[in-house]
Amino acid sequence: MNIEKEVSKPIFKATLLAISLFIMMPSVISPALPLMEKAFPNIPRVTVELLTTIPNFGEIFGLLINPFLVKKIGRKKVILIGLALVGICGTLPVIVNSFWLIFILRILLGFGIGIYNSLAVSLIMMIYENSKTELNRLLGFQNIMNDVGYIASAFIICYLVTLSWHAVFWVYILAIPVFFMFEHFIKVPKKTKHSSGKHFSLS
Repeated sequence: MNIEKEVSKPIFKATLLAISLFIMMPSVISPALPLMEKAFPNIPRVTVELLTTIPNFGEIFGLLINPFLVKKIGRKKVILIGLALVGICGTLPVIVNSFWLIFILRILLGFGIGIYNSLAVSLIMMIYENSKTELNRLLGFQNIMNDVGYIASAFIICYLVTLSWHAVFWVYILAIPVFFMFEHFIKVPKKTKHSSGKHFSLS
């Protein structure tokens, strides 16, 4: 396989950047909190408001076990698991009426983001380390994608919240197509040593 040709494809770069769309998305449901406070009158207001910040605790745990997971199952599988958790756990509150189950799902959403958060940058640095111009360009786009994900989802939620508080969680379904794109288009590089030095092989 021609590695240089593979990593230069626009679809490869777009998919690599797309995983960063969800990193800043946990807090975007805040417009739905007043509706959720009415839907769960027996839950203290401060606890309902935790739904926007509790994913951070999941992210911290995910970041802590990231090195272990990468060592055991590899970068690509870790990212795929993270995207699956974002897509599934983020969207399930659409049909869930239990506050505490939603609370747990929000933690799992954060955990999904946490286990691949650092890989969104390190993977770009690994793949394009021999092309400084392309590396700097993609790292710049990666930072932008964080904001694009937040801003785009915030606009979408402005409409979804007019439907119901359940509907705002549909925004996380966007992680599912990105999951399939990453699984299909991204071949994660592995470093292999040869007599002439270090080289990359795609797998």
